[in-house]
Amino acid sequence: MRRDHLMRHLASAIQLGVDAVGGTRTAPGQRLRLSIEFLDFVADSMAAMSIEWERRKADIVAGWPAS
Repeated sequence: MRRDHLMRHLASAIQLGVDAVGGTRTAPGQRLRLSIEFLDFVADSMAAMSIEWERRKADIVAGWPAS
């Protein structure tokens, strides 16, 4: 399973927990919702970081002699 799919799968599973504890009207539901938001943030950040790494890697290897 790809990392982004895994994060989304975890978020979906946690959402079931949010619903089971009464939604964001309850403290446990709010804490679980924050966990979902964090997973979304990490997934988005990883995607952006991957793009930036590919750019940086290209700059690095551009300076290497041809093999």
